[in-house]
Amino acid sequence: DQPCHFRDYLLEKILGKSDDDDWENDTDSIHYKATNCLLKFFTNFDAETIPPPSTSPDVMKNIEDPRYKDEISPDFTQQVEYVRTKIFEKCEPKRGYAPGSLVNGMQLAGMLQMYVDALNSPEGIPEVGSTW
Repeated sequence: DQPCHFRDYLLEKILGKSDDDDWENDTDSIHYKATNCLLKFFTNFDAETIPPPSTSPDVMKNIEDPRYKDEISPDFTQQVEYVRTKIFEKCEPKRGYAPGSLVNGMQLAGMLQMYVDALNSPEGIPEVGSTW
């Protein structure tokens, strides 16, 4: 039995969407609305399996401690690097407001804070232009 792809699993098993299903006819249902929102904002997604870093509870509790570095599973390290490479191949850096510029970490943090503040304000609706 072949394992199914994550996208198929999510769509069919979790969201209940399949070609022979008529859930799309019930446009007022929460299920329909939630599924459509997810698929609208995440049109292209994928997943990879990453093995656990270790079976040792001590390593797991102290995974950032350099003393445990040699006890972290090589399979974990290799798969994390694979996923990291895959992400960077598919993603582009966020373009800045000025032509040719890129958003750095501080700018991104500031932009996100402006969005959060606007969303938390009763009369506020975040506007991309105002976050730069």
